[in-house]
Amino acid sequence: MKELCLLARIAGCVTVIAGLIGVGRAATTVLPIEAAGPLTSSMTRGFVVRTVQAPEASVVENNFFRALGQLNGTLTDSSGNPIPNEAIAGTNADLSYDVDTVNFERDGALMDVTDPTAGVLASFSPATFPGIPGTGGHTLNFAVEVVGFLELSAGTYTFGISAGADRTDVNDDDGYQVFVGANPRDFFNLPVAAYERVAQGFVTDQHIENQFTVEAPVAGLYPFRIVYWQTGHGANLQWYTVDTNSQLRILINDPFDSTALRAYRDSSVARANSPYVGRVRPNPGSSGIDPSEPIEALLIDGQTTVVTNTIQLFLNGTAVTPQTLVQTGGRTTIRYTPNASRTDVDNSVQLIFQDSANVSYTNTWQFAITVAGGSATIVTGQWDFDNGDLSATVGQALDYFDGPAGQTASKTVFGTTGVGVFAAIPGIDGRAAKIMYVPGDVVREIGYVMHHGIAPNGGGTKVNQYTLIMDLMVGTTGPTAASMLQIDSTNNTTDGDLFWQGNNFGQGTGGYNGTGAFTPGQWHRIVAAYDEAVNPPVVTKFVDGIKQDDWTANQGLDNSRRALLPTAILFADGDLPNPDERREWWVNSIQIRAGKLSDAEMVALGGPSADGIPQIIRADNIAGQWDFERGDLSATIGKPLQYFDGPAGVTAAGTRYGTTGQGDFAAIPDINGQPAKIMYVPGDIVREIGYVMDHGIKPNGGGTKVNQYTLIMDMMVGTTGASAASILQIDSTNNMSDGDLFWQGNNFGQGTGGYNGTGAFTPGEWHRVIAAYNEAATPPVVTKYVDGLFQDDWTANQGLDNARRALLPTAILFADGDLPNPDERREWWVNSIQIRPGALSKEEMAALGGPSAAGIPVLIPLAPRPALNAERSGNALTISWDTSVSGFTLETTSSLTNPSWSTVPGVLNNSVTIVLGPGNEFFRLTK
Repeated sequence: MKELCLLARIAGCVTVIAGLIGVGRAATTVLPIEAAGPLTSSMTRGFVVRTVQAPEASVVENNFFRALGQLNGTLTDSSGNPIPNEAIAGTNADLSYDVDTVNFERDGALMDVTDPTAGVLASFSPATFPGIPGTGGHTLNFAVEVVGFLELSAGTYTFGISAGADRTDVNDDDGYQVFVGANPRDFFNLPVAAYERVAQGFVTDQHIENQFTVEAPVAGLYPFRIVYWQTGHGANLQWYTVDTNSQLRILINDPFDSTALRAYRDSSVARANSPYVGRVRPNPGSSGIDPSEPIEALLIDGQTTVVTNTIQLFLNGTAVTPQTLVQTGGRTTIRYTPNASRTDVDNSVQLIFQDSANVSYTNTWQFAITVAGGSATIVTGQWDFDNGDLSATVGQALDYFDGPAGQTASKTVFGTTGVGVFAAIPGIDGRAAKIMYVPGDVVREIGYVMHHGIAPNGGGTKVNQYTLIMDLMVGTTGPTAASMLQIDSTNNTTDGDLFWQGNNFGQGTGGYNGTGAFTPGQWHRIVAAYDEAVNPPVVTKFVDGIKQDDWTANQGLDNSRRALLPTAILFADGDLPNPDERREWWVNSIQIRAGKLSDAEMVALGGPSADGIPQIIRADNIAGQWDFERGDLSATIGKPLQYFDGPAGVTAAGTRYGTTGQGDFAAIPDINGQPAKIMYVPGDIVREIGYVMDHGIKPNGGGTKVNQYTLIMDMMVGTTGASAASILQIDSTNNMSDGDLFWQGNNFGQGTGGYNGTGAFTPGEWHRVIAAYNEAATPPVVTKYVDGLFQDDWTANQGLDNARRALLPTAILFADGDLPNPDERREWWVNSIQIRPGALSKEEMAALGGPSAAGIPVLIPLAPRPALNAERSGNALTISWDTSVSGFTLETTSSLTNPSWSTVPGVLNNSVTIVLGPGNEFFRLTK
């Protein structure tokens, strides 16, 4: 059958919407000249197609790297087990298929390419995808690799690719990327095209055409590779040329059309058949990478093979030795774990190897890490409307979506709360604020184009790691939803991607979880912190400093509705005429940052301010905090606690929440005279009681467990009961062993030598208890404080990765499992719990002081460190520091190599004058 049908509608064809994209192709990409093989380097027409399919029940991501993992044979499930391949194997040696054209549809259904005005542009008669359905009998969860060597003369070519799309709230579109390089399968090849979603908002089983243009610098056979993936719903893949004048579409290598562009299945060029890089990590160009992340590379043999003893790896110009270098089944895996304490943000990796033909290959890539003490985010754009226009405080000015003479500009109003047209608009925290009014008309034309200035990150081709912050107020009347952000359509012809709805915000099924705090007619500070590169991908949402949700539904690397293109449109929605997705807004400040803010930083941001959103956020590194403000186990920072024996178990039944001095807690004293929200922990002597803490701290200190961390608790232990009460269970995730941190005898610790202290941890009174673990120190130590007072440096029974000191990924609060011993559980009343990576210093623990009804602070209130001032007159040097600061001692030494510090005599009122002698002299303040 002729695969390009006549230009007439055929009954039963499915539709490809071409007009949405055909009017706006991307810029022309010049192909690498070194990729061009001789025109005589192949005689075998067609393409090679390889398909890999995961079982129907497998949970796989809907993105390029999932597809690449399937094709490379490295895809694993959440437990690290390889995901099997169910696709029917082809007859070639590599299990691939030979095909004439790229023309596939899930069920082999006929397809039309249509235009809203021109009608049917082309019709295709597809085959089913090779190898699909697989042995599981389904058409889900598969990836396809297409390789072809295209015969191109020097000049430009416009290609079209059609793929499947579905409703925007399903987030289950097909995807693909197209690459060109001397070896068609190499990871470092030039990307020339990728799927862009330009579909109708709420129409199922759509078929979307994207066009892209390339320029061949010389005539030759150019190696192309398509990586395509399908997760659910419909699926199709067609690849053809497009005549930009006649709009004629012809399948590449159509054997029935003499005008079709020719493609070949193989090449005699050695580089096209050599070993290649299948994948590297961290991904080239990534930023915000954890410094402990390993550097990995996968090399895959071709007709020649990798010679392992020639492999060289360099990090920042220095040769390093991989901890793992394994060759098996034609694959070579390289893994190197670098020093996590390195301070260079920018990192460069070079990988060199040779093959069995003595040909050498070199690949270099860069990534950026987050260093200790450094900010994980950078403000790239901020708009405060203080000038009564769209100018930027940071970055590039916003643009009116429909131009300076359009509806947006004519209906946008600037001014001050409480004044003029904004006389009825409340101030922020009782203060007047400069604001912008956003009209609520239900039209596509309204929006504000944001040039955010963030480079693609997270290992994708889009911006996968960013934080959007807004101080704003939504109107009290209007549709049931109001768009805040349009991501996936730069011309605003699709559904928005972040909405206010029902006093929460998000998008799609599972996207609106929250506390209902985002109320209309009131000013709020909302934060959406995106990390589409983490596993699982997540958007963390806050309102007024209160965590709403870790939104994981429908997330994914380069997801068209989550990851940013170079621009986005604020307050725009394009899937009209649905009249439910725009309202009026009043906006005081908008900020966008490269990178994802931490939960602690979002807590520190708090609520809206007339001064706008701060650019500097001060918050400590906190992994988890629980304050029980909502009367449940939800987290202030991090992940919620979980009842150890489940939501219907003994723990949940016995746990109570409330406020000191009220109701069930009428007899419970306030904290420092202030009522406090608290949780009651039952004291029953049973194994079932406990609260699972998923702390989120990565292994540290050089071990396989968490060896450096600090646990802080504001709590009160009951006055009656057993002689010991468990605080923490570390070594048994099913609570079948003895607890590992106990209250006992007005002190706390565990085991012989573990209970040394001042006896300050008294029952029936609120205390702030701190245990700072450093099992990597010499000697390993747990430093204990109560109410800001030092108790002990506990060194007995410590050690790196010690089962009773170093944390597994989870621990259990208030649990003890060596029953029936009746001496290790009591009632507890708890106001706040916090856990931090790293061991706090004694100065920091002292500064935290005693308990507070407000909970444990996210920023330790350390006294400012004084600066030394020095003034010289002749050979007299006067050294001084702030007279309001006390407790510091001035010391001196003659050398900083093995220094011997001694106290400087004669200091009076934080000042001293000394006579300089020969040689060097150095000074410092200590406390």
